[in-house]
Formats: sequence, C-alpha cells, structure tokens
Amino acid sequence: MEIRSKRKLFFATGVFLAIIGAGLAVGASFVTPSVSCETPVRMVTIRGTVTQRGHPTLGTTYPVHSELLFRKVGCDGCVIGTYINGDTGQYKIRVGEGRYEVSYPDPVAPVEWLAKDQPRFVDTTRNGTEQDDTGVYDFDIVLQTPPSSTPSGDDQF
Repeated sequence: MEIRSKRKLFFATGVFLAIIGAGLAVGASFVTPSVSCETPVRMVTIRGTVTQRGHPTLGTTYPVHSELLFRKVGCDGCVIGTYINGDTGQYKIRVGEGRYEVSYPDPVAPVEWLAKDQPRFVDTTRNGTEQDDTGVYDFDIVLQTPPSSTPSGDDQF
C-alpha cells in the first residue's frame, strides 16, 4: 500500500508540473515585447534649453524645479529623467533612438507646465524631421507658469 501511495503522489506531482509548464509556455508565447521596448540599435543625444515664462517676479527665467521626463512612445516602462542646470537652463540626455514624449512633472500638484505652443514629442528616429548625422537633436522647451493654486479667503476656515 505504501508503494502504491508513493506512485500516486509521484504521478500527481508529474501531472501538476506538466500543467504548470504548459501554462507558462503558452503564456510566454503571448508576451511579446513592443518594438519600442527592444534594445536600441543607435544611441542619440537630445539637448536643449528650458525656459519658464510668466514667473510672478522674474518674468522669463530658468525653472526652479529642475527635472524633465522623457517617455518612449509605445513603451510605458521606458521613462528617463534628466536634470536641468539651474544656472543656464540647459539639459542633455542620451537615449535609444525613437519618439519621446516630454513632461515636466510638478512634485506638489498635477498641473500642466508645458506651454501651449510647446511640442510634446521629439522624434529621434532616422525618419524624424530633425535628424542630424551626429545623432544630436536640439529640442528647446518652454514652460508656462500655471495660474496660482492658492485658496481664496472664502476657502479658508
């Protein structure tokens, strides 16, 4: 009886592992990475100057919050950040060629900082309109100071 129980347990374990293995194999065949998420063939540089319009006391200046984000289109996990030099407003970043959406996140409130006339995307593919043989793409960014979000006297307790 002992041997028969061990055989049943061995058989059940084998069936279980076969089912798990088949499930993983089938699941893996459906998980194909996006073309945008693949390892880049060519690295490029995106660089430029960031200016902020409409500062309440300084007018046009360089931004106080100093981080830009670039998200590769078609790859939600491909987000790259870079710092802006507070003295010159310049930034520079190395990325794999592709199309990137730029954002300037506010760490305090979800407000839109990019100026209305500011392009939201930079295309660094060889088909892009701003192609440069050196792999350097100039992309200046203009921010617009959002309206003040301080509460009025009526909102205070």
